[in-house]
Amino acid sequence: MVNESQINGFLALTLLMVLFLSGPASSQTKDQDTVSREPRGFSQRESSTGYTDSLPVFGGPTSSEGQLEEADRVLDPAFRFPAIDEFYQPWTDWKTTTNKQQGVQISTHYSTMAQYLSDPIPDGEDKASAGVFRGTLVWSPFQNKTDEKNSVNIMIDHRHGFRDTVPANLAAEAGYIGVTSLFYGDFGWAIINLNWQQSFNNQDTGLIVGRYDPNDYMNVLGHVNPWSLFSNLDSNLDTSVALPDSSWGIGVGHWLNDQWYAFAGANDANGFGNDDLEFFDGGSEFFKYGNIGWSPGKADRYFKKYTHAGVACG
Repeated sequence: MVNESQINGFLALTLLMVLFLSGPASSQTKDQDTVSREPRGFSQRESSTGYTDSLPVFGGPTSSEGQLEEADRVLDPAFRFPAIDEFYQPWTDWKTTTNKQQGVQISTHYSTMAQYLSDPIPDGEDKASAGVFRGTLVWSPFQNKTDEKNSVNIMIDHRHGFRDTVPANLAAEAGYIGVTSLFYGDFGWAIINLNWQQSFNNQDTGLIVGRYDPNDYMNVLGHVNPWSLFSNLDSNLDTSVALPDSSWGIGVGHWLNDQWYAFAGANDANGFGNDDLEFFDGGSEFFKYGNIGWSPGKADRYFKKYTHAGVACG
């Protein structure tokens, strides 16, 4: 088992990598609005506070940047309540200013899920409900000093049940081997993401070091967002391979040209969302993965692509 001093050593090494990879800061500050950042896998959408700058180089909709971008989209609502818009305007203005001046982007959301089984197994539960609070913070300390992306990414969840059975476990009450409601469990507070991300080569190369969910970068598909689209595990992940979870690791991706890309990484095979930030608690076992893919263009990566992936554990 890895002790506390080893964990501190890993964090110190990560910090040194952050300082090294970021490079010296330029003495000339660029206006954020003049820095060109081409979307990587998102269509260009209007943003209420300018969070389109957090479009990920290789991440998916449930990555830290993907969550920020989606939460910040300007939507056309079915009903408009001007009083509510006015109430939230100071908050929106503060987020805009904080993003431009300090490079800090934040979002929070709260979601609930209730499910009912019409035909549970004998003596099984037929109802389940739970809630999830999620807070996401991305800090880009050098965003106005370089064209490359660089950020500290933190994502915190509080997952709690309202009944003895939560939606993440209800499928078993019907004899179904799977998870019909991803994320809606009951383990309290957990740090899901705690990592540093850095891009190079005009954002054609991306690096992530720290704690993250490999599923946010491996076999990324545009519809994979349990918060707003499909919630069934089989709709979100490739269940034909071993499924990783949030854990310590490293990943790197590169656009070979405007259409071909590759991504690879390695994570603690025994890590999971509420493991109290344990570092290789189950031994030095790794979940290793690699992706090579083709897309008509970098901005089409989410919905138009062909990809081949390989994974290994050990």
